[in-house]
Amino acid sequence: MTQALHSAEDELRKVRGQLCEAVDFVHDPAYDLAARQALARGVHGPSCTTASL
Repeated sequence: MTQALHSAEDELRKVRGQLCEAVDFVHDPAYDLAARQALARGVHGPSCTTASL
């Protein structure tokens, strides 16, 4: 059980890091506005439905 929890925490840490990178990109004016807007439209918050599990 403990190993599964650590694995889940590691995966969550990885996903949060990736989300942080995407948010930083979207807010960085050094990159093309159209690319940032396209990425922003594709980034959605976490789903609360069990269908996505």
